[in-house]
Amino acid sequence: MKVLIYSVIILLFASCGPERSKSPIDQQTNSETTVESVSVDFCELVDKAETYNGKRVETRAILLAGFESAFLYDPKCVTDERLVWFVISEAGAEKKLSEYLTPDTTEFRAVGLNRVKGKFIGVFRTPNGKGFGHLNTSNYQFEIADVYELQRVPDSIPYPWPKPKP
Repeated sequence: MKVLIYSVIILLFASCGPERSKSPIDQQTNSETTVESVSVDFCELVDKAETYNGKRVETRAILLAGFESAFLYDPKCVTDERLVWFVISEAGAEKKLSEYLTPDTTEFRAVGLNRVKGKFIGVFRTPNGKGFGHLNTSNYQFEIADVYELQRVPDSIPYPWPKPKP
């Protein structure tokens, strides 16, 4: 019972404070919270990484996933140093992505990878001293909280490295 009372008190204090005006474009709303995000081009996100470190952002990119790969990239500005490791931080985003990230897709059966393009919302992180992801190979990380406008990536759109051989 004490825990419940303390939780209610904490929630009351957390909800107090200055109210800020929110633009409908720069906010994401669900039934319990409103969290602002900054819309940014993926290439700018990586170019100005320190500006966006720790911030909730919204960006369009291609998500690439395989057994040891979990990257976001944009073919306009991709290099090994610009691959952004991703983790999925919210169950809703994982559910939306699940139909695209299965070993049953034609692309996965052919090359062992799945790709999906869309709008990704989450927290961007800059280098933490050791890197992110498998073998700490990535300089950045994106914690995906939500996804929208998902679609499979056509073969004509390049991979971030030479296309894997089947």
